[in-house]
Order: sequence, then C-alpha cells, then structure tokens
Amino acid sequence: MTVMSSLPDTALLMEGIRVALDNMPRATLVIDETGRVRLANRQALRQFDRVETDGVRALSNLPREEVMDRIGRAFRSTTPAFIGLQGADGSSLTFSGWRLGVPGPRGEALAMLQYDQTKSLAARFLAVSQEVADHRERLADSLQQQRRLHEEAQRLRQLSATDRMTGLLNPVEFRLQAGRMIAEIGAGISCVSFAYLDLDNFKQVNDRFGHLAGDMVIRAIAHILKRAVRAGDIVGRMGGDEFMIGFADAQAADISDRMSEIADRIRQPMHWNPPDGDHSCLLATSASIGVFTVQETDMSFESVLRNAEAGMYGMKRQSRRA
Repeated sequence: MTVMSSLPDTALLMEGIRVALDNMPRATLVIDETGRVRLANRQALRQFDRVETDGVRALSNLPREEVMDRIGRAFRSTTPAFIGLQGADGSSLTFSGWRLGVPGPRGEALAMLQYDQTKSLAARFLAVSQEVADHRERLADSLQQQRRLHEEAQRLRQLSATDRMTGLLNPVEFRLQAGRMIAEIGAGISCVSFAYLDLDNFKQVNDRFGHLAGDMVIRAIAHILKRAVRAGDIVGRMGGDEFMIGFADAQAADISDRMSEIADRIRQPMHWNPPDGDHSCLLATSASIGVFTVQETDMSFESVLRNAEAGMYGMKRQSRRA
C-alpha cells in the first residue's frame, strides 16, 4: 500500500483496473485510440497471441483502419457496444466495448474491450450455417444443371432414336431394340413375334391428294400402331409407308386377333381437310401384314426382316388376286 500511495492518482487508478481485469473471467483489454493495448488480463494474453506487442492487430486479420473504425464505437459509448471482428484465423469474434471514465497517464482516452465468447460462438455458428446454406445452394444449382444436361441428353437421344414425323422408332433404333429382344429369348421371354406392315396403294394418295395428305395418313397409322402395342413391345417406321412391330413373349397365333384389329382400323376412311380450303374428303387405305415368330437367339434381325417381309408380300399378292 505504501508503494501504491506514492504513485500519481492516474497510476493508482490504472493499477486498480489491472487488478480488476485479472479477476475477470473473460478476456479483457484496455486500449487507447491508437490501438495500443495498455492493459490485458491473463485470459486475453492466453487467447490472443502478441496482443501486448501488436495491439489490436493481434485481434483481427482485417485492415488496421477497419479494425480501429469498429473499435471506435467503444470510445463513443459509456455503455457496452457490441463490436464484431474477424479473427486472425477467419473466425467471427464479438467484443463488448465502452469508454472508461479514467484517462490514461498522459490524459489519453481509454476504452475497455471484453471478449464475448457466447456471441462469438453464435456468430461462428451463423457463419458456418451460412456456409452450409451456400454449399447447399451451390449443390442444388449443380444438381439442377446436371438434371438439365441429363434431360437434354435424353431429348437428343430421343431425337436420334425416333422418326421425326411419327415419333415411332427409326429403323436404326428399331434394329437395336429388336436385337435386344431376340437376345432375351430363353431368359426373360420365350419368343418374339414381328409384324411387318406395308400400306397398299399409298402412292395413289400422294399422287392424287398431295404429300400433305400422305403425311396425315402416315401419322394416323402411327397413332393406330402406338395404341395397339403393350408395355415391352416396340413399334417403328422402317421406311416411307412401311412399319414394323415387335411383340415380346407372343406367338403368331397370340397376336392374330390384334393384327386383324389393326388392319380393320387402317381400312377406316380418314377425313382429309386440304389447307387450301377445298372441301374435305375421305381417304381410304389398307395394309398388308406379314408376321414371323422368333424362338432362337441365334437368328439375326436381317433374317427376321426377310421372313416378315416375305409374309407381307405374300398377303399383298393374295389381296391383288382377290
């Protein structure tokens, strides 16, 4: 006490503040307006390296001017003001700061900064939560982009596999899928029946009514065939007025009624409304159909096609004789 009483009043007050700081459970600093640390308790010295030598620069990796601008709130308030800083490791730090009523030894203004661990942890939690949210958003964007790319790939795949006018399989894709069906014989299915269909006198429709009328007939036939197949069956347009159907796990006798129904529907007159405004008319057509059943996996699609075509031409000859 004798030594302390010989010190100037300001020094006595600073010594009292130092003793009070050492008894505070939180990291606490006393700084001046230049950012120099005048006092620091043990908790502050443990938590913030080089705080005694580097001053406020040891608290944050932000530019010194920005740190001082934020800490300046403490010098403008006699009640605790919350000050947010970014730690040297990039974490969020929160301090409570207020101006001391006691000046420094040279009359300079002093402020006390007290580390608020609860708010710092909360700020860190919010920062991490934001990072997680940002990551989820980036992931969602990436997944959405992947979905768009997948959808575009599917669309291009669909375009490359189908006939543009009818939406049926094109000849290349029909051959591929027919080959897969034949390869499954004996495993998932017992046989495959293929029907080859060719329109009768289709050239007359084009010659008399024009290609627009012919296109309408082709699309109408495609619609009939789509409705006639089951899940697992395939249907394709093999040429101008030639179509083919693959019936999975079906003998020729099993599909005879269905082929008769298809032929009957094709024979139904179709309404044609010319685009030039002339009176509508009815277009009549028919189809010759050949059916061939495959029961062995070693038969090539070309052999299947020849046999189905032969059946179709045989039916066409019979119709002409009749």
